[in-house]
Amino acid sequence: MKLSYLLLLLLTFLLPVQLGYHFWPDFTFVYGVKIDYLSPTIFLTDLLLLFFLTSFIVERKIYRKKIKVFTTVSDKIFFLLFILIAATTTSLALFPLLSLIKTVRFLFLIIFALILKNNFFKTRWIIIALTAACFYSSLLALVQVLVQSSLNGPLWFLGERSLSLSTAGVAKAVVDGRLFFRPYGSFSHPNSLAGFLLAALFLILEALKKTKTTSKRQIYQLVLSLIIMVLFLTFSRVCWLIFLLLFPLGLFYYHRRQKGSRFFYLIPLLLVPVAGIYFLKELPFSTALSLSQRLELNKTAIELFKQNFFFGVGFNNFLKLLPFFPTGKVFLIQPVHNIYLLVLSESGIFGGLFFLSLFWVVLKKVIIGKRFFLLLSLLVILISGFLDHYWLTLPQNLLLLALIFGIGLNNQENVKI
Repeated sequence: MKLSYLLLLLLTFLLPVQLGYHFWPDFTFVYGVKIDYLSPTIFLTDLLLLFFLTSFIVERKIYRKKIKVFTTVSDKIFFLLFILIAATTTSLALFPLLSLIKTVRFLFLIIFALILKNNFFKTRWIIIALTAACFYSSLLALVQVLVQSSLNGPLWFLGERSLSLSTAGVAKAVVDGRLFFRPYGSFSHPNSLAGFLLAALFLILEALKKTKTTSKRQIYQLVLSLIIMVLFLTFSRVCWLIFLLLFPLGLFYYHRRQKGSRFFYLIPLLLVPVAGIYFLKELPFSTALSLSQRLELNKTAIELFKQNFFFGVGFNNFLKLLPFFPTGKVFLIQPVHNIYLLVLSESGIFGGLFFLSLFWVVLKKVIIGKRFFLLLSLLVILISGFLDHYWLTLPQNLLLLALIFGIGLNNQENVKI
């Protein structure tokens, strides 16, 4: 097995890890407070990604093989379009260094996705590594629920932050009149953890469907059970709703050749989403404050987009400009909880069209290839992206997004799960 492939598997296994070294220059402060999203950070996964890309190129040189990054004209056009849009929006940004740092991260991820698209990789092993990553992430989250805090100690090397119910700003829910610590795992927020696990769930479900060995099936079933348990313990209302909408579809397709069991899953396919929506509506922790804060952020993003229609304010500049555009009484220094509005406000209409075109190309490829479970993973990203920002702002989710895009764009004959 080549070094580049081993590094790819190691990177996939360590996707949930957010261990990194943060830098805190002056532009990372808003209202005198350090903002993590603005901090230039070198993550462990960044180094692994760099090692993977380097070893991939070196191996191709050694074995005198063609370096397949751009294999079609459309690959080159998309890449050049991104360079053009990023260069323009960065040069016009009020804080160009912030935009440049984000642009470099996006460039590495685009190259990563293109390599996955245009080269042969046994996706089966990638999914095994992702399954192992979801296993230890879910296990860590479950223990955090039991102790109602982070575990600290050596788990700091996973990037676990020191948190408890007494920590200011910690994510919590109200259950039966009592405060409940929502598990973070090694992520920045329970919602980010839930989105990651939910997108990975359908890839693991496909691996389960294609696995014949009893012992391997039992392992996949165990991990899937842990993921579902943790999903509900995160109290991520968005992921709960998406799970209730898409998981019955996944089960229905999973049993599509078994007539009896297929009929069995037809009932939850119709009833679970309706019951789930009613259940979520009645939950006591669904506060109007969270909704109003997100609406105010949406209004600010739309206002920024209107004023910077063509090229936006620059990548990662939204948070720096946020204090100058308060649209109401409720105010929160966070990215807008909508990846589409975030792209429009930061890169303008050209960046927005580029982003939507990229999603459309991946969706079209997956639909034509009849890769149903991968389609469900993409739908998780597309739907949750309307109500949260982590797919474009947090490293673990960004890497998983690039991984799913790369697998989705790969020719189906090159994909083995």
